[in-house]
Amino acid sequence: MTKSKKQKPSTPTNLFTAKVVVSFPNDEQGDKVKRWFNLKNCGQETIPLNRKASKKHIDRFYALNRCRSYELVFEVTESGEWIFVGRKV
Repeated sequence: MTKSKKQKPSTPTNLFTAKVVVSFPNDEQGDKVKRWFNLKNCGQETIPLNRKASKKHIDRFYALNRCRSYELVFEVTESGEWIFVGRKV
């Protein structure tokens, strides 16, 4: 027989978490970031069609464009306001 541990009863809290997904911008702002990225990694704002991008450059580009997922923690005050507490790790 194994001893079962008693779980503490959960106490009510005024904190809640929200999962937020941030995608890479697909507008003029995103284009500027892509141009800067190409300039930094291969010396040109755009890669010519007759030149092949390196594997390292492609991997970095995918990492730049991927969506970011975060869990944010908020606290609800007595007046119903949401206060940002931080990011859940």
